[in-house]
Amino acid sequence: VPSSTGALERLAQDDRFDLIVSSVHAGDANAAELARQVHAAGHQIPVIALAYTNRELHEFVTDNDTSELERTFLWQGDVRIFLAMVMYLEDRLNVEHDSGDEGIPAIIVVEDNVRFYSSFLPIIYSEITQHTHELISEGLNLSQKILRMRARPKILFSTCYEDALDDYERYRRHVIGIVSDVDYPREGKSVLGAGLDLVRTVRKTEPELPIMLQTQEPAYLDDARDLGADAVIKDSPTLLPDLRRLPCRRLRKPCRTDLPDRTRPA
Repeated sequence: VPSSTGALERLAQDDRFDLIVSSVHAGDANAAELARQVHAAGHQIPVIALAYTNRELHEFVTDNDTSELERTFLWQGDVRIFLAMVMYLEDRLNVEHDSGDEGIPAIIVVEDNVRFYSSFLPIIYSEITQHTHELISEGLNLSQKILRMRARPKILFSTCYEDALDDYERYRRHVIGIVSDVDYPREGKSVLGAGLDLVRTVRKTEPELPIMLQTQEPAYLDDARDLGADAVIKDSPTLLPDLRRLPCRRLRKPCRTDLPDRTRPA
């Protein structure tokens, strides 16, 4: 639909929608205003905003209260970003059952920069899907293959220290890797080295867990390696290929695939 008014009209006609993706300027309202209108109308539907340029993103975040948005992404030419949006929400909704009850593996991702997570979340989801396909036996029938695809590792994405630590503590037995920025919010303020603190905490219980830190400061590289973590420079031209190494290291082993054959709403 071309406007927020059109979106609200469609919602009034049909209650089966699970997600709204809106450009930051949605015709007669921006994405933040649309989210408030949707929730004020009684619809508990997540709204994701999509910006098309860094300037548009900066002006939108600066000028608007984005608290009612589920997340904001930046378009960078990779159509897989829409798949990442859907899978991100599905994982958050299903992780308590799938990882907490069924033991499905999980990967923690921590990043507060919209530009960076908009580029590498699609890559991570694509890699996980590819590795899961490789683990599926060719002898399985279609329903069995679909069931095993649902058992792919979950991505637990967060933008601050507290949420990342909470994810680790709740699902520690099932976490197979961590991808984290180094500088991001802690206790409501941006903290230099917050990612290093997260690694130190994790290493107390998981000394061998694969961890990859991303940073724009070369000075952090040695600190990360001293903690037994891989480290890459964010602006490196090989950043995305480097990220592919993390899931490869532990996804080669079969994961839990005996989920009950039922569908949970996304």
